[in-house]
Amino acid sequence: MPPTADRNRGWMGRLTRLLAGVFAGEANSLSPSDTIAEAWDEVHAATPPGWVVGRPSYHDERNEWLLYAFDPSERLVVGLRSREWTASAESAEAVVCEMARCLRLIGEGRLPK
Repeated sequence: MPPTADRNRGWMGRLTRLLAGVFAGEANSLSPSDTIAEAWDEVHAATPPGWVVGRPSYHDERNEWLLYAFDPSERLVVGLRSREWTASAESAEAVVCEMARCLRLIGEGRLPK
């Protein structure tokens, strides 16, 4: 199996383990949290073919987490992409779960609300 195929060995796996330790109050622990790992599994399963999902980022000015996804095969024009989505939530785990929900709807051809 190539190294990129194992989600626990790439940057996403390291980020998941780091966030799991930070939000569990164990800043130096890298043991994965089952809930955030399951949320990422849902994101991977729900991501439409060809779409790319970024990393969660915290914005302290709004006290929220954001996660961005887009379809890189979309033809670029000036302005916003039409095939993109940004999920927002109050925690890293919640934003990952919200993105999974949104990507499932996008994959079904529906617009998330």
